[in-house]
Amino acid sequence: MIDATTIETVKNIPITAYLQSKGVLPAHKLQKGRNQYAYCSPLSGERTPSFFVNEIANVFYDYSTGQKGDVIRLVQQLEKIAFIDAVKRLQAFTGTFDTEELASYQISSETDVDTTFRITANRTLQHPKLIEYVEQQRGIPFAYAQSWVRQIHYTRKGSRYFGIGFRTDSGSWAIRNEKFKTWIGGSDITTIPVAESRSYYVFEGFFNFLSALTYYGKQLPSSHTIVLNSVTNLKQALPTLEKAQTVFCYLDNDRAGQNALSAIEATGVMVVDRSTIYRGYNDFNDFLKAR
Repeated sequence: MIDATTIETVKNIPITAYLQSKGVLPAHKLQKGRNQYAYCSPLSGERTPSFFVNEIANVFYDYSTGQKGDVIRLVQQLEKIAFIDAVKRLQAFTGTFDTEELASYQISSETDVDTTFRITANRTLQHPKLIEYVEQQRGIPFAYAQSWVRQIHYTRKGSRYFGIGFRTDSGSWAIRNEKFKTWIGGSDITTIPVAESRSYYVFEGFFNFLSALTYYGKQLPSSHTIVLNSVTNLKQALPTLEKAQTVFCYLDNDRAGQNALSAIEATGVMVVDRSTIYRGYNDFNDFLKAR
C-alpha cells in the first residue's frame, strides 16, 4: 500500500516535466500572469492546442476530451493504468523513492571552486525549492529551463548539498541556487551548436541564456551559442568567435561585460551588441525579472 506522504510527494512533480519526458512540449505560454501553457492534447492527438497546464496549481484541463486533474490523473489517462501504478510510475520518474533522502540535503553557502566535491545524483530538475528559485526569483518558466539544467546532488567533507547544474564543454558543472554559486570541476565555457549556423550568440551566464530563450519565446537558440559561465573564460571562446560571420553579444552592462565586448571586437569579427535590449539593467535576467 502506498502511504499518503508518497502520494503528496509525487503530486508535486511538475506536469510540464512529465510531459517533456514523453516528448510533449508546449505550443505556447498564455499571456503574462496566467501561468498556463497550452499543448496539443496528448490524450486526443489534436492539432489545435486545447490542453492547458497551470504550472502553479500543477493541474491540467483538456478541452478536447473533458479530462482534468493532477499529474497522477494525467499519468492514469495517458498511460491507461490504475491509480497505484501511476503513483509508482511517477516514483520511478523522480528517481527517488525516499523523500527523507531528498529533504536531508542542505543548501550550501560555498562560493569557491573545490575539486573535493563528489556528485551523488544527477536528476531532472524536480525539487520544489529549486523550481521556485528558477520561476519566482529568476523569472524563467520551468518549461524553458528544464531542457538545459540538471538537479545536481553532491557531497563535500561529509555534508550533502544540491543545486541547479549547467554542464560545460569539459564536463564540469556551474552550480547555482538562491544562496550560492560554485563549481564542480574547473570553470569552462558551454558551447551549444546549431546546424548550418555561421553566427554565434554569447552570454555571460546560463540564466542570461535562459532569459533570452524566455524573452524570444524559443525552446532552442537559432544560432551557435557560447555561454561563458564567467567572463574570465572569454579567452577560451575567442579562437572560435573570431572565425564567426557575426557575433551577437548579450553581455552584462558593467565594466567586465564591456571589456569582454571590446575584446571580441578586437578580433576583427563583426559584433552586434545586444545589451541595448536591457539598457538600464545589469543583465538580461534583471531585465526579465522586472517585466
